[in-house]
Amino acid sequence: WNLLHVRFEENGRILCSVNKQLVIDVIDLEKEGGFIGLCKFREPTASFRNFRFAKRFSSSQVKPKSVFKLRKLTRNLSAHRALGEADLQQILDIGKTAPQMLQDYSEELKQRSDDLQKLSKEIRERLVIAELVESLSYSDEKSIDLLKSALLIARIDNEHFNLNDYLKKADALADQIKSEFPKHSNDEQRIKILVSQLFNEMGFHGSTLDFHHRSNSYMNEVMDDREGLPITLSILFIELADRLNLKVTGLGLPGHFLAMYRKPQSLELDQENLTRNTAKHEIIIDAFGGKIIDRQEAARLTGLAIEDLAFEPSPKKEIIKRMLRNLVQVAGREKDPISQTRYLDTILAISPDDRYSRAQRAMIYYIREEFERALSDIDYLLESDPESPENQPLRVIRNRLINQGAAAF
Repeated sequence: WNLLHVRFEENGRILCSVNKQLVIDVIDLEKEGGFIGLCKFREPTASFRNFRFAKRFSSSQVKPKSVFKLRKLTRNLSAHRALGEADLQQILDIGKTAPQMLQDYSEELKQRSDDLQKLSKEIRERLVIAELVESLSYSDEKSIDLLKSALLIARIDNEHFNLNDYLKKADALADQIKSEFPKHSNDEQRIKILVSQLFNEMGFHGSTLDFHHRSNSYMNEVMDDREGLPITLSILFIELADRLNLKVTGLGLPGHFLAMYRKPQSLELDQENLTRNTAKHEIIIDAFGGKIIDRQEAARLTGLAIEDLAFEPSPKKEIIKRMLRNLVQVAGREKDPISQTRYLDTILAISPDDRYSRAQRAMIYYIREEFERALSDIDYLLESDPESPENQPLRVIRNRLINQGAAAF
């Protein structure tokens, strides 16, 4: 996103900046009246968010009771009050050491401000994670809004976008594609039109220049930039199909995520004939490549034999966890353990019994010398499955943590 700021002053002066960099400074005395608006043209059209205009922007409205409560809880971080003339004179009376004392206090206030910023960030992240967990809490898959859940992952790292705008954008894309459906078209024809419209006409495509960039995992940026990972493009495809009454699911094969449509009658086959016949009643979509493929091509993308692959729909909760695991890997590549921990926190909030993610978080805590947190995760693993063959190395690490002074909870 680019930040655009326009200021119109009384003397006819117009100041325009892009990302806080002044680019236009002119005086136009003819523009004495009129209206404020936005102009969009070309395809894809520009998008705007947080559009505001006023003589003076007002501060956010908050409840006084909430302000009092927060300040009471963070009283050790409170700001210094303004000084009157009498107080200033008392400081002057201190003498030459006063400036240094004020400078020292200034540094202390900066640290307090940093602490409040960190606290604000942590609280915001926890609230978003809680909302994500709630969005996945439905036992019925149909009740889970996969696009909203995927957008909430982006919200963890980036608060500056309106989630509902992207849900509306998906609705608009679906309506545009629906207008291309012939009146009496069947589901297979509509799937093929959806593939053609989304990937050929609208230009959504797989990211090849910077595959591992985090932007490819943020659904809002995928929808803005029209490029992404196999899983994020598949999610968009699934959600557009859902808006078009086409039952498409995720297909989480090892190393490559796909989308899959199955004819409703294929679900009624008996188990003996299921494996043999479902391939005849399905359409597999490689959203990253922007095309329809068969099982042989899907196997080639994974590097595995076709008989080793299970062509079964992925639950939506597992799709979201796979997105988060991708971000854990990206943060690891970037040597960013703080972000790794944040994504692992989210996975464990969704699935507390995910042993691999909890062990991974424990190791990150250990490397960062957050020994008590590491010990807490290791104890959880040992207590939740005392007979696991993986416990012996965990016990060794636990003893080492105890020797280093970590306290068991």
